Amino acid sequence: MGVQAIKSARLKKAGVGIGAISILVYMCFLLHPSIPNSTIIVDTKFASRMENLAELRKINERNLMLTNTVNKNAEVYRYVEDPLKEGSPDKPEIFQRPNSVIQVTSHTQDQGLFLDQEATTHGGRGDESKEGEGDELSRLKKRNFEAYSEGHRRMYMSALTLIGGQDTLRSANILEVGVGIGWGLGKMMNEVKLRSYVGVEPCKTCVRYVKEQVVGKWIAHRKSEIAKLSPRKQKLYLAEMPTFELFASTFLEVPQETLAKGFHGDTQSDFSFCIEVVEHVAPHERVDFFKQMRALTNNTLFFSTPNKATHQKDGALTSSQWHEVVLRAGFTTVSIIEWQWTTMFICS
Repeated sequence: MGVQAIKSARLKKAGVGIGAISILVYMCFLLHPSIPNSTIIVDTKFASRMENLAELRKINERNLMLTNTVNKNAEVYRYVEDPLKEGSPDKPEIFQRPNSVIQVTSHTQDQGLFLDQEATTHGGRGDESKEGEGDELSRLKKRNFEAYSEGHRRMYMSALTLIGGQDTLRSANILEVGVGIGWGLGKMMNEVKLRSYVGVEPCKTCVRYVKEQVVGKWIAHRKSEIAKLSPRKQKLYLAEMPTFELFASTFLEVPQETLAKGFHGDTQSDFSFCIEVVEHVAPHERVDFFKQMRALTNNTLFFSTPNKATHQKDGALTSSQWHEVVLRAGFTTVSIIEWQWTTMFICS
């Protein structure tokens, strides 16, 4: 009986082992891509990319030529419509795939995109183009200097999380269009290793407030802290103090060369910010606005604006329309984050 029990136990163990191996083999069979009857679960992002690739293949079959160009950052594959083909437009559509991310630029003939879509002025909260009525400082006073808009705060902090910290590769040149009351600037001064900051704001009283209450106070505090250090360290830290230039004007009224002078010999900012501003830009100036942003930005532009499709009163254009404007202005890669009440665009 003892010998038989031992044999029975061994057979049971062997049976369990064979069963486990069979299950593993079956799973491999199901997941193997070469087996036509297999079922593979893929994420929606991957499926979307495959759909885009399939669409590009269809386009390529319609007499499209493939050309390769290389820029300083990455290889760019361009599908360009054959200019010799009868009926081709003067400016053919270009389908780009920089850094393995497919982008489709829209065919446009001029700078006047969506001219029938008016800019917004936030009429319910006052006209933001008029000082003392709807500008950021007037609204701040109406709130008794209480917390800034949560939407503004989240848009700033999401970007500053990416570029902030004291262990970054180097200090940054920053351009901001639409300084407002300087809430974003105040965070940048403490979160980002700044080299220079150039800000543009049409509200003169806002600029005066930012110079006195934000920049002035920060510099005074910084110098008082540096004064506590040894003479050698004082010299070192004072030499690394960032510079600040503020222009009380609209963005397109300031010459590009004038703005570039604030970047310590560089011709462009490392990062540019434009938070809740572009919806106020006149329709005929939108493309030029972003062209100047592109010319002055070396790395990345962060801008946010409400999507008109979901916020009729606050948005000037839908997110897809802004996407077209930005591509037309020369940006090649655009990420759109549609989650908060306003939409973040990350452009390079």
